[in-house]
This record gives sequence, structure tokens and C-alpha cells, in this order.
Amino acid sequence: MRSRYAAHVKLDADYLARSWQVATRPSEITLDDDISWRSLVVHRTERGNAFDADGVVEFTATYERAGKIVEMREISRFARASGRWVYVDGVNGSAVPGVAR
Repeated sequence: MRSRYAAHVKLDADYLARSWQVATRPSEITLDDDISWRSLVVHRTERGNAFDADGVVEFTATYERAGKIVEMREISRFARASGRWVYVDGVNGSAVPGVAR
């Protein structure tokens, strides 16, 4: 999760593509260079340890765009593919029942 956040900060679309599950990866990844990423807070994880095949990360990423601070909360699913963790998909954390807003 942290490496994918760093890729957003560095505008590294190639890394994001490599760390995204092929079945769910978009054909093109466009990053917005008008965004200034500020912080990443990981709220919780489920599974995702050395012997797990999948995992979940709930996080808030904060960025600034046009002078406005925005918090993006997501619950992301990851899977192990060829020995590496890859992003599968995510849902907006503020839209999930039971998730603190």
C-alpha cells in the first residue's frame, strides 16, 4: 500500500500498472500532476501476512488540489501474484456501512 502511495506522489504510472492485478487493471493509468499528496494513514489491515494469499488495507490519503485539501478513504483488496502483492480493487471507505467517517 505504501509503495503505491509513493508511486502516486512520484507520478510513477508504470509502477502502479506493475503492482495492479492484470484482471482489474485499467488499460491506461493517468495521474494528475496538479495534485500534491500530503499524507497516508493506514487505519487497519486484514490478513496480508507472509503466508496469506490476500489482504485488505483501509487507509486515508490526503492531497491538495487548487488550494483545497481532500481526504480519500478507501478499503483496498490485495492478492499475491507470482510472489508479489498486487492491488485488486477498492471501495470508497466513506460509503461502507460501519466505517468511521
